[in-house]
Amino acid sequence: MSHFYRGLKRLYMFRRPAHVGILFRDRRGRPEAIAGDEEHLAAALEWLCRAQDVTSSGGVSAGYHLARGWKPAFPETTGYIIPTFLAAADRFDGQEYRDRALRMGDWEIDIQLDSGAVRGGVGLNRDPLVFDTGQVILGWVALSRTTGRDRYLEAAVRAADWLVDIQDEDGGWSRHTFQGLARVYHARVAWAVLSIFQQTGQERHRRCGQRHMEWVLSQATGKDWFRKMAFDDVSAPLTHTIAYTLRGLWECARLLKDEQVPRLVVRACDRIIDRYRLTEEGSSGSEPAFLPATLDENWNPADGSYSCLTGNAQLALLWLKLARTREQDRYRLAAGRLIDGVKTRQSLTSGSGAIRGAVPGSRPHGGGYLSYTYPNWAAKFLADALLEKMEVERMNGEDTP
Repeated sequence: MSHFYRGLKRLYMFRRPAHVGILFRDRRGRPEAIAGDEEHLAAALEWLCRAQDVTSSGGVSAGYHLARGWKPAFPETTGYIIPTFLAAADRFDGQEYRDRALRMGDWEIDIQLDSGAVRGGVGLNRDPLVFDTGQVILGWVALSRTTGRDRYLEAAVRAADWLVDIQDEDGGWSRHTFQGLARVYHARVAWAVLSIFQQTGQERHRRCGQRHMEWVLSQATGKDWFRKMAFDDVSAPLTHTIAYTLRGLWECARLLKDEQVPRLVVRACDRIIDRYRLTEEGSSGSEPAFLPATLDENWNPADGSYSCLTGNAQLALLWLKLARTREQDRYRLAAGRLIDGVKTRQSLTSGSGAIRGAVPGSRPHGGGYLSYTYPNWAAKFLADALLEKMEVERMNGEDTP
């Protein structure tokens, strides 16, 4: 029995046959109609609001599974959804988004472990995780800057101190990590620690972030690739973790005022854009594009049978940030094509509030990354990419379509 039909059987087993039509549409490769950026952004934000409301805690549900329904709140991603909602509040002057971001931050403080660390995984687990802690720090720092309230900065400093204390001698993190492995995508954790240094000026936080960035750079190869980008030492990395790595390095370099590291990040981005011809236009204009889900050390597809939609949105977001300071048309066009591809998988018309505005983990649904699931971070990164696109267009005096 094929993976697709096993998926259908599973849906019937869980008595959610109404979702079967979604899979048949997906199986036929029928995309959703693309609307304007504002409409897609509003739908993603509204879905994230619903994902928060279903938990009744302030945290945001990890996502919606077509057979199993809504998942429990996820501390890690709730943390980095906070800056998304604050950015949306600024753009739309929306007090509701600010209030929701505050509830997220307060919930994170309520469940923070005594050590200062953040609970790892979905739900309220007792075991801390390095990566999850870094992502929640980013949310607390954003709230601290927006509100000026000490409680958010104090929580963030406690979390950063824990990260400093458990850092390996070589600058990596291997304790309290997924599978006990040091990973270069922890560059996003270093970014979080350096954001604390920017707030407090404590040298130990600067050293921690600097040491980790140096460790990540020690994993670079001659092809602008990084070892240890995947979740384990066997698999090829998803575009999701590749984007985590590159964005983390970019932000660390920005905070440390390092001029060398951004060049490496740009070269890596250029390899992806050139390899997958993301600046070439189709016969009817700039067509939507999708990247292979995983890439190998030569930037070739390791698994091109599906696409990780989160990774597409994340890379588009990073390229739009590059467009602010570099050859704008190149990065904007590549980012726009990836964003349009993700938009074709976001339903704006579903009668189900669990589906409308959400973004699947994989294209097609049965792909290897979170099959049949709409993770909250996919919607978050699409919203981030759309907000950044609108900002770049505003800076250039363009109207958002």
